[in-house]
Amino acid sequence: FSHLGGNRIRVTYEWHVDEEPGGDFHCFVHGVRPDAPKPDPIAFQQDHKLPKPTTEWRAGEVIVDGPYDITLPDEHDWFDLTIGLYQNQRLHLSGPDHGDDRVALARLKIDRENGTITRIRREDVPQEALAATEPDLDFKAHTNPPGTWIDFGPIATAVVAFGTLGD
Repeated sequence: FSHLGGNRIRVTYEWHVDEEPGGDFHCFVHGVRPDAPKPDPIAFQQDHKLPKPTTEWRAGEVIVDGPYDITLPDEHDWFDLTIGLYQNQRLHLSGPDHGDDRVALARLKIDRENGTITRIRREDVPQEALAATEPDLDFKAHTNPPGTWIDFGPIATAVVAFGTLGD
């Protein structure tokens, strides 16, 4: 991240691939104002083609994406910069959850002097701006974690607790 002067910034993203995405996804970047009127708090977008198709991403890779120059709208003093992947629907990614399957990258704070932008700085997105999410469930042990609900259509079951019976 760097401030280019005025309301312009330059950003480079890094994608740390934990597992293959399993499809051909596209990148979206949103500058959001969570305090803006609903339904859409998006103030600006920077959707772009990825430097390497996600169908070629392999676990353990780091994909460098950018740099990109972005012009921020003039009328606000801060934005949350969020990112995600989509293909018909958004892919759930790990990282600070900003809601709507977007990962929070940074809060961009705009400093002004006499109405002129003097600096744009990057800060962490405050915890209260992040979505309250349930922890991801781990089904790798081929067991259902307690409290999960499994629905097969006409039949459903819940795992409440399990253990061994006494004598």
